[in-house]
Amino acid sequence: MAKLTKRLIDGLGIRDKDYFEWDDDLSGFGIRVWPSGKKTYVAQYRAGKQTRRFKIGSHGALTVDEARKEAKAVLGDVARGEDPQQDRATRRKSLTVKDLCDAYFHAADQGLVLGKRGKPKKASTLYVDKGRAKRHIIPLLGNKLAQDLTTADVVKMMRDVTTGKTAVNEKTDKLRGRAVVEGGAGTASQSVTLLSAILTYAASEGIVPHNVARGIQKPAVGKRTRRLTAEEYRKLGTLCQARCAV
Repeated sequence: MAKLTKRLIDGLGIRDKDYFEWDDDLSGFGIRVWPSGKKTYVAQYRAGKQTRRFKIGSHGALTVDEARKEAKAVLGDVARGEDPQQDRATRRKSLTVKDLCDAYFHAADQGLVLGKRGKPKKASTLYVDKGRAKRHIIPLLGNKLAQDLTTADVVKMMRDVTTGKTAVNEKTDKLRGRAVVEGGAGTASQSVTLLSAILTYAASEGIVPHNVARGIQKPAVGKRTRRLTAEEYRKLGTLCQARCAV
């Protein structure tokens, strides 16, 4: 054993089976190295006759110092007679879909939710996603327990959004501002896609066993097409001629 440092952890190699490296400064604080190369900080303690491991977070998303601070808090709770792992399981069972959306966007704001090409979601994308969750997902499913959510619930949400059940036209905080929210097949499809991403995150965190929105057949959304007018064709030809002459 040795004190866990970034340099030490980065140098830990992968093996055929997962293994642990423990910190010699804080008893019970360690890191789990998986055959895939993923490294996860843990706090290990005894609860009666059982040994429990509390998952703190992934190396990279957390620094060693941040993980050690969290481990101290967890082990401090144990010293006061609490069982953090059991408490976490109880909290997760009581999480609603609204709570789940809040947790997802909190993680996304920290760059912990990856979008296309394995990069954190852009602020502009998150702004749209938050609005979609607020206007469609939460009003229809927000009070349901995340663990009790079913594929049928998601399908019903999709149908309700398609038929305009969440459509609204209301004033906003801005002067003379209004929020015009419409339903339709496109909005329904996008809402299901977002909910699926949220549930994938929840499954990775152990909050739900699996993503019940995966594989749902979403409504086809036709692409909008428009032909150029005669005037627009003339302008396009003039621009092309000008470029060719340069």
